Formats: sequence, structure tokens, C-alpha cells
Amino acid sequence: MFRSHWRIVSVAAGFLVWALATTTLRVADVARFGGEAWEQVAVYACAAIAVFALPRMLSAALQARAMRVAVFLALPGMILDVGVLHLWPRVFPNLPAAEAQFGALMLWLYGMTLLSGATVGEEA
Repeated sequence: MFRSHWRIVSVAAGFLVWALATTTLRVADVARFGGEAWEQVAVYACAAIAVFALPRMLSAALQARAMRVAVFLALPGMILDVGVLHLWPRVFPNLPAAEAQFGALMLWLYGMTLLSGATVGEEA
């Protein structure tokens, strides 16, 4: 059913992931970018595993090329995070002065999403 609408499904999934992550960071007090080094490594590693798997699973379910799915999955967050960084104090009043760490994490995750799509064979 969604096979012919893989672009819409991918963008919608990307928006949902972005909205969930942004809301979690906004309301959760556990999001500490300035914590211990091992905590930061753990957050980056766990998040990378999640975003590395998502384009692969979505492309298999939609029977679409993984790179295309990965691009459409990453685009909503990449575009919306520009506004988040611009309006940082309003969006994340609970995380003052963490823009640099947030930006680094987002670049890492969007890169992992695109890498995931690029490293899958072109079977579909």
C-alpha cells in the first residue's frame, strides 16, 4: 500500500523521529550534553545505532532504494533543526548553552542516516 508513496512515508517518519527527539529533549531532565565523556560517547553510540538501522528497515518495508529513503528521512530534521538552533533559548530553556553539542550530535546522526542508506546494496 505504501510502496508507491515511499517519499511521503519517509518524510513523515523523519518528521516523527525529529518531533519525538525534540520533545524528549525539551521535557526530559536526563538530556545532559555536558556530562561525563563516557555518557556522551554512550549517547552518540546508541543514537547512531538507532538511526543506522531505521533507513534500512524502512527501505525494506517500503521496497525502495535505501539511499533515497535515507535522504527523505533525514531532510525534515535537517531543515527543522536550523530553526531549533536559531531559537535555542525558546525551544530548549532546560539546556542553556548546549547549542554546540546539540549541533554536533545532529550532524553525527544525520550523517549516520545517510551513511546507512549509502551502504546498503541496491537490490530494491
